[in-house]
Amino acid sequence: MLYIPFVIWYIICISYIYMGVLFELNDQILTVAQAAKYLQVCDRTVRRLIESKTLTASKVGHIWRIRQVDINEYLASNANNRSE
Repeated sequence: MLYIPFVIWYIICISYIYMGVLFELNDQILTVAQAAKYLQVCDRTVRRLIESKTLTASKVGHIWRIRQVDINEYLASNANNRSE
């Protein structure tokens, strides 16, 4: 009887560890220059997107930091969806 709760607890723990690894891989933090390089635009364009609140970013000290996930969400929301 004690064996079944332990197995359930073990499966839940492994699931959380696995999910944590997935979130960690997708949650890279980029500088403005890195984000600009990724988007293939100039730094000023990224700063304009941040200032217009089109692209989510956080300021750490005097430097903007952008999550890779937020860049991907920005790209997805601005994609032209053609139906053929």
